[in-house]
Amino acid sequence: MNRHGLAIVVFAVSVALDRVVKLWAQAALAEHQSIPAIPGFLYITLTYNTGIAFGMLQNAQWLTVPVSALVIAGALVVYLRLPAHDRFSSFALSMLLGGAVANLYDRIVHGRVTDMFDLRWWPVFNVADSLICIAVVLLVVRALLTPHEKQETAVRPGESG
Repeated sequence: MNRHGLAIVVFAVSVALDRVVKLWAQAALAEHQSIPAIPGFLYITLTYNTGIAFGMLQNAQWLTVPVSALVIAGALVVYLRLPAHDRFSSFALSMLLGGAVANLYDRIVHGRVTDMFDLRWWPVFNVADSLICIAVVLLVVRALLTPHEKQETAVRPGESG
């Protein structure tokens, strides 16, 4: 499978998984109801977030929708500029795009994002948020571990500086 095929599959699975989990949480729980998934560590708690990451910009849909759209556009530009052989970055960017599109869908259609994973010491989050965070970590690790060519800055004999 080429990198575009991989990207389409990862993107589609990311959006679908996020939608399925959000629909399940909405059907299974009342708002703010919480059930232990891993007692003492992870709870499933249905909440709604009208803001962006970590609950910032609550009730500012006029800003969260365009910011989300800009993130998606930026990720698409980066994806389109990737070398054809860079499947790792394609994979990570497809996860990021899937998560961003899934949350943007919620913001546009419902005016809020559905969250359900509750660690009790961190803001409640969803599959899309997880995908975005994992993708960013993968891209940062990739950038840190990828050797970069050094640009020559020395002046050669006969050239002026």
